[in-house]
Amino acid sequence: MSSYAPGAAMRLETYAWGVSKVGTVTVELLALSDRSTPIPPQTAGIAFDAVTKAHYINSLVAPTTQGDYDAIWDDHAGTTAVERITVTYSIAVPGVPPSNAERYLNMTELKTSLTMLGQGYSDADMLRCLDAASRALEQEYRNYWTIGVPGEVRYYTAMTDRLVPLGDLLTPTLVAVDIAYGTEWGPGTYGRTLQTTDYRLLPIQNGPSGGGGNGQAYKTLQLARPAVPPYLPLGTDAIKITGTYGFEVPPSGVKSSVGIIATRLLRRIREAPFGVFAVGADGLVARAGDLARDTEIKAAMLPVSGPLIY
Repeated sequence: MSSYAPGAAMRLETYAWGVSKVGTVTVELLALSDRSTPIPPQTAGIAFDAVTKAHYINSLVAPTTQGDYDAIWDDHAGTTAVERITVTYSIAVPGVPPSNAERYLNMTELKTSLTMLGQGYSDADMLRCLDAASRALEQEYRNYWTIGVPGEVRYYTAMTDRLVPLGDLLTPTLVAVDIAYGTEWGPGTYGRTLQTTDYRLLPIQNGPSGGGGNGQAYKTLQLARPAVPPYLPLGTDAIKITGTYGFEVPPSGVKSSVGIIATRLLRRIREAPFGVFAVGADGLVARAGDLARDTEIKAAMLPVSGPLIY
């Protein structure tokens, strides 16, 4: 199965035939929601790779409506091949890229843990190590633990008809569902809006500090018992949430991990400076990436290292 953003260029391919069927084989895209064909059967643009024995087409554009589709290849001689395609906004990289080297742990905090307050000879090295450690965690765990901009829209797929895994939702302003009774596929309009009494956000201690929360993101949306509608649709990306995503304060696991990695990098710089500085900034991040995969770092990152967009 392949995933594409709405309107993105697609590459469809099939290995159903070992010889060229160019000119006779067709490909079409069938929407599973309503059985429509946003891309009707066509032969134009289909090519054959004599090395891989694959038929492929690079000239198609994904539909603008989110959902699941079947790419159907047909040689019109009794053989067909089908590939499932998902069109979703959820493949975007989450979070807002931060630019500050001290975005998760500042130099004063690191100096305090190393009993180096009042000493400035290593400040430049500390900033490099803090930045490398932060970048390594972002690359290894594919997220940023900063606060996003208000009004961001994301789409989710329910785990059950009452639970939606969220990842890093801080403040929702609108929760809408794409639902059609009697089927899991809605019309793509997200016409049913959930009221705040229709759901609970968990864990209850999380949320914005201005509302009594701890500044950490919510992980789950749970439908309340008297909710209307009484169940969540299970179609792909059938839940649309508008709001602010991210974290007011970095999670403790992130801060601890940055501190451990930065400390180890700083020690390596002091003990073997040429072995570290010779690799340059990107090489320093690569060294930090090795440390980000340590068992103790993985344990510290476990609460915030799961998939953040569903």
